Amino acid sequence: MDWMPLALFMAGLGLVVLEVFIPSMGALSVLAGLCLLGASVMGWDSSMPWLYPALTVVGIPLTLTVSYRILPKTRFGKRLIVDGTTFEADEGVGVDKSVLDLAGKTGTARSTCRPAGLAEIDGRRVDVVTRGEMLSTGTPVTVIAVEGNRVVVRETETEGHN
Repeated sequence: MDWMPLALFMAGLGLVVLEVFIPSMGALSVLAGLCLLGASVMGWDSSMPWLYPALTVVGIPLTLTVSYRILPKTRFGKRLIVDGTTFEADEGVGVDKSVLDLAGKTGTARSTCRPAGLAEIDGRRVDVVTRGEMLSTGTPVTVIAVEGNRVVVRETETEGHN
């Protein structure tokens, strides 16, 4: 077995891995493709001409799968991938688990809610919606419902008002 097609094949797969970890706007992918094509052409003269094309067809998806499974575990991947909403199959909606505990809590509108806006509840800034009414900045609010990712608020009733 000639070493040059094997070296080009390994370099091509290495460049595929680098493309996952180093955003190059496709430059590394082009180089990887050229290396893998070169390995296939050079290996065509061997006793097994279909070896490198077959390895390429199997190797690229396998390499990408392994790379994307490793990426979230790296320091770069942890900074790149944000924790957040997960999909709940039984509810059929995306659910941000961090807002589930807000039901019944009070806070303050940090932006004008028309009807969507921003409120500070329990020391956190949260995207909220009203039942249709407009609330101005600084209005005290109470969370009346958490529906999936929607945090529904209303103006907090003060004594003397109904």
